[in-house]
Amino acid sequence: MILTEELEKTLKRAYEEAHLRQHEFVTLEHLLFALTYDKIAAKILVHCGADLNKIRHEIETFFSSHLQKMAVPEEPQYTMGVQYVLQMAATHMQSASKSEMDGGNVLVAL
Repeated sequence: MILTEELEKTLKRAYEEAHLRQHEFVTLEHLLFALTYDKIAAKILVHCGADLNKIRHEIETFFSSHLQKMAVPEEPQYTMGVQYVLQMAATHMQSASKSEMDGGNVLVAL
């Protein structure tokens, strides 16, 4: 499976958000947060009427009110949900006869 450079950056951003916030896991919320900065996914969201700043704010609120910081910071692990979404995105990419997976595929799978 080949990822676009943009999607690689997006997945790295999701991981870094979890790491910086000292979260134990990279969750679907971290993934959605990162997708709001992905060029393709953000364009899709905006065309669907989404307010990216509002989404980001709501997710940041969720992070601070629902996810605890680890007492001893470690590397975060991807949840089964994130892994499943990435598998579904790969399936979507293949069914669309695309050679690369991008943020749009991940957004559809999410």
